[in-house]
Amino acid sequence: MLVNITRQPDANTVAVVDEVRAELDAMRGQLPKDVKIAPFYDQSLLVREAIKSVRDSILIGLLLSVAILYGFLRNWGTTLVAVLVIPVTVLATFVAMWLAGLGFDLMTLGGVAAAIGLVIDDAIVVVENIFTHLSRGGSRRAAVQAAVSEITVPIIGSTITPVVVFLPLALLTGVTGVFFRSLAITMAVALLTSLVLALSFTPVLAEFS
Repeated sequence: MLVNITRQPDANTVAVVDEVRAELDAMRGQLPKDVKIAPFYDQSLLVREAIKSVRDSILIGLLLSVAILYGFLRNWGTTLVAVLVIPVTVLATFVAMWLAGLGFDLMTLGGVAAAIGLVIDDAIVVVENIFTHLSRGGSRRAAVQAAVSEITVPIIGSTITPVVVFLPLALLTGVTGVFFRSLAITMAVALLTSLVLALSFTPVLAEFS
């Protein structure tokens, strides 16, 4: 006998599976000894692998960012500013996802993983421009203000472009729309969060680093 258990749209896949397993473990003592319960398809395994993939993407991005930024800038303070922005952006994205009612599934985690590269790019562009102005002399505050004012319009344009490309996916209907809506919204949230932090949080860190 095959029993299908389907989560509600607003439910967390991993949490549902964990609760089902707990209920099955509690029922085993009441079942006949010749009755065996075995999972046929467990979607939480895919979600857990996706979580690991996102984690690995963040860690690899951080390590590569540190190596490349320090290799070119030779300045630990400026490098650490960019490194701090990346996990803060990801955490802020998770909070925004929670507020929007999005759970952790294959599509939302795939959106976060796909946006990591652009998130890193925003932080690096701002930090590199600040460092360029600092190398020309003058006070740190003036260098940060000049760098941010110079890069604001280009970085807004470069970030809004992929958001505009992905957002129409959220308007799809049917089964396809259900799958791609979470991906599009998650990527848009991650990119917009990255933009806001790149133009606010990053300059503040750079000014006091």
